Amino acid sequence: VKDLRLALSESKAKWKIVVGHHGIRTTGHHCDTPELVTQLLPILE
Repeated sequence: VKDLRLALSESKAKWKIVVGHHGIRTTGHHCDTPELVTQLLPILE
């Protein structure tokens, strides 16, 4: 998470795209991923 936060903050790109295997928010049978909601979502917002 720290590396991602640093990379995003240092990037000068107009658009930043982050891709992961597990969805942060989903309506699927696995539901939301609580760790991603609390740790990753705030960085991406």
